[in-house]
Amino acid sequence: MKILYVNAPMYDYLTASLIEGLDALGHEVITTQNANRGRVAADAEVRDIAESADLIVVGSNAGVRTHLVQDVKNPRKVFVDGADQQEFTVTNNIRYKLVFKRELSRALRDPQAQFLFPLPFAAEERYFTSETVPRDLQVTFLANMHTNPLRHSIHQRLKNLQSPAIVSGTTNERAYSTAQPKATAIETPLYRQLLRRSQISVSVAGAGYDTARFWEILAAGAMLFTQELDIVIPHGFTDGVDCVTFASIREFEEKLVFYLNRPELVKTIAARGQARVKEHHTTKARAAQFLAAVGEHVARDGYCVQFLHPEIRAIEEVCVGRGLDVGCGSSKTTPNCIGVDLTPAGASGSVGCENGRVSVAEIAASGDALTMFADGSLDFVVARHNLEHYHDPEKTLREWKRVLRPGGRIGVVVPDHEKVDTYALDPTHYCHFTRDSLGALVTGIGGLRVHKLDVCVPNWSLVAIVEKEAA
Repeated sequence: MKILYVNAPMYDYLTASLIEGLDALGHEVITTQNANRGRVAADAEVRDIAESADLIVVGSNAGVRTHLVQDVKNPRKVFVDGADQQEFTVTNNIRYKLVFKRELSRALRDPQAQFLFPLPFAAEERYFTSETVPRDLQVTFLANMHTNPLRHSIHQRLKNLQSPAIVSGTTNERAYSTAQPKATAIETPLYRQLLRRSQISVSVAGAGYDTARFWEILAAGAMLFTQELDIVIPHGFTDGVDCVTFASIREFEEKLVFYLNRPELVKTIAARGQARVKEHHTTKARAAQFLAAVGEHVARDGYCVQFLHPEIRAIEEVCVGRGLDVGCGSSKTTPNCIGVDLTPAGASGSVGCENGRVSVAEIAASGDALTMFADGSLDFVVARHNLEHYHDPEKTLREWKRVLRPGGRIGVVVPDHEKVDTYALDPTHYCHFTRDSLGALVTGIGGLRVHKLDVCVPNWSLVAIVEKEAA
């Protein structure tokens, strides 16, 4: 498969795990920014690559440039949500066939029916070593203790034991740096050495339940002693068989005493845990699980509609045939729209919410002067938050009507001036609309039949869909 991965400019565990696994399976991985593996494509190449790719993967971390693919017509797009929180952080201007979630809650009802799939971290190849060292440390807990109060509670209890064979704290090493971002991990040799020396090693949730430490412990061959995680892990682990879990501080204390007095059982559980991670949780295995879900569902009709912006959902039905997205800016309503914007393609916007965003418009023009289109030549015109930018909205709407064939439709979304101050939102807003005034504008032009005139986003916007009547 040829896979385009729209990735962040710095190393993150989930992206690195998935790219490493896809590469190990023999797939061609092309990235939009430097990564641990694969070939990085120049921005000018990305669109052509995306249109011909077998799969487009969009990541979630800071600096992911979704504008590179958001108007690509190739529908084989999936989103990988690697955020720490269980709330979804899916970009809302691209239609995804599937969404993969690192922190997929076990309480979520029937996620597969919503085309939501778990994708936790995996054990990267660098976690494994053939080096053999004495396991002279009974327990280690190696972590930043400030990201979760439970971490400090566990840390203090381990320190209270005052044993030289118990190590708890931080090594002051970090696999990545936001100040000096790199595509590959920074080595943490002291941390890895301590894990390899451990008989038992503790993992407690940080900003999210899923931590790299969880997988590093298993790969290092120590017994994983982990906080019970409220996320879905495919081919998961079983307490007392291939890991040990605790749901409270009291349970941690009780089980710690129990296993400290049973070193042979600790060895057995550690060996089973390492065997299970090698079978089901290497990066290669994780990528295979990912591709199995993709293969089953990526060709389906429809998309994960729940993540698309409601203003796009409100008018996407209009976008059938050949038509325009006026004032498209950095994001078209649908990829098949012809984008029209004052900011030409590839240039960055300078006003309002489009400030700094890259335009995807094919035509650089004002929406009230569509002279390049003949009368009755188009099937639709859509415009989200554009009509309020004209001094003469009646002239603009007449121009949109002109280019439509009879039966063609217009879909517009505008700020609801009864709920928000239109002029305070953007200095280039020159008119405003209420439901009544928007309806009056359409009626006054004549020859347009209203299909819908309603609230779009409560306390924010209105939507109107109108049809050009036959002469």
